[in-house]
Amino acid sequence: MASRKQQQEQRTLAAQMQIAKRSYGAGYLRQFFDMVDHCRGPSGLTVREYYQFGLFRNELSRSDKKSFVGAARNAKQIEQLNGSRSQDYMSLFTDKLIFDTLVSAFGLASPELQACFGDSEIASARTLHSSDDIVEFLTGPAEYPIFCKPRFGSRGIGAMHIAGVSDDKSTLMLGDSTTVDLLATVDQIAKKYSDGYMFQSAVSQRDDLSKVFGKAPAVFRVTTIKAPKKSAEVLYIVIRVAKPDSMGVIASSEEQYNAEVDQRSGRLVSDFWSTDYFFSDGFRQQTDLNIKREEICISGIELMCDAARRMHDHFSAVSILGFDILMSDRGPVVLEGNYRPYTTIIQRLRDTGILSDRFDTRLGSLLRS
Repeated sequence: MASRKQQQEQRTLAAQMQIAKRSYGAGYLRQFFDMVDHCRGPSGLTVREYYQFGLFRNELSRSDKKSFVGAARNAKQIEQLNGSRSQDYMSLFTDKLIFDTLVSAFGLASPELQACFGDSEIASARTLHSSDDIVEFLTGPAEYPIFCKPRFGSRGIGAMHIAGVSDDKSTLMLGDSTTVDLLATVDQIAKKYSDGYMFQSAVSQRDDLSKVFGKAPAVFRVTTIKAPKKSAEVLYIVIRVAKPDSMGVIASSEEQYNAEVDQRSGRLVSDFWSTDYFFSDGFRQQTDLNIKREEICISGIELMCDAARRMHDHFSAVSILGFDILMSDRGPVVLEGNYRPYTTIIQRLRDTGILSDRFDTRLGSLLRS
């Protein structure tokens, strides 16, 4: 008997096939043979990715569809690009505590670390060894608001924005105005993230960006590439805009909307998409504040690009990296580094696969070298 998860996946697949047929004229048989062609081929696409990219559309040629690459194959491409020597650098990116230390050493801004739970002698900040230590910190010297995140992990899972603690010190007030029980939350942190949990001062984004995107900070993913014996270059920039209610506990970065930013003009060159299916409600032409994307221009984009290039140039053996950057009143603040910046969202935003000649000749030449 199929599990509940499998049953849900089957229902979702059936709904996808129905929408693709009804709204896009893609017959069931064509969808089926299409999926067999692209999901079992070298592109490494999953059924979910087939629908994410909208590959059921009649206007796409077979070669167009073949240019899209799934996350599994993309991971192998990036691993091949970065080479065997670059494996030595991996821990510098997967360990957020080490990465923050590097950012500061390179002369760039990173969020202030107030405390870290778990065994570590790396940081100069307060080290918390137990649940009691976390409680004492949150009800005492913590300077709110703070942003908390697992020392290891990805996609924002486990992150939390805390605005303050109640007067009776029994509840934590989150950035989305909800509250959680302090002791229960601390107990969950201690059990689930025994390998490390970081408490950082929350970084406020620049006022002009808050007027466009709202209270939840907009994070810029700057992806860079570096050819052998050359300086790093910016490959693309994607802005991730969180939903209005995301200033509390973050379940996943998939709850965010994404748009591409032109690295020269600062203009948004795509509409906003979530990482859901092509025909889902994830598409937006404007922000939650009803500002159309054509009206948005990000000033100071070169500062972000420069910070990302400077970071990448310190890793001469690595060909492609991603950096999450927030623009504050004091300039770009480097939040995280990504050793394997998957290209799923940029393929969707451009509606072009990374293997297409239309995507970017620089990336194509590196993949073929």
